[in-house]
Amino acid sequence: MSDHLTAAERIDYLHRELDETTDARVQLHLTDCEFCRTEAEYEARLTDLIRACAAQEERELPSEVKAGIWQIIHSQRRPSFISLPGFLRPAISLPLATAAALALWFLLPFSHLAPATVKIDARYFLRAHASDVARGSFSERLVPVNFESVSQAEHRLIRTALLQAVVTDPFDTER
Repeated sequence: MSDHLTAAERIDYLHRELDETTDARVQLHLTDCEFCRTEAEYEARLTDLIRACAAQEERELPSEVKAGIWQIIHSQRRPSFISLPGFLRPAISLPLATAAALALWFLLPFSHLAPATVKIDARYFLRAHASDVARGSFSERLVPVNFESVSQAEHRLIRTALLQAVVTDPFDTER
């Protein structure tokens, strides 16, 4: 054969990365072509050598390489927050700010924890209801009330309050 395999084809063949058709074509070519077979054997030896070197447990970098790495590290500009005083660095200031916020939360009066109580003067609503009933504004939409769930004492209390509201002036502010 006059055409030789490319280096990529030989390497892919050695690493078993070719599809079946291309793999068969390369294998047939390697049996016929002495040059490609020699190159493929060289690639296989090189791959074995690289794997052997990679399998060594520990490697030591040359001192010139180490010195160059340290020189690059020292020559690079330091981040701006490193030049801040110690108490302003994020690693310190963020926990301090959190602790201060928690201290303020727990040491201030507990008004932020207690629900706000609203006092409603029920007499106003009873009087307004009584005046609406007296004017007949609920005549079209009367809804039956189920008093079975209300105890006798509560029933008497509600009845008394309604009677007082009907008898008295709903707009009397002195009561």
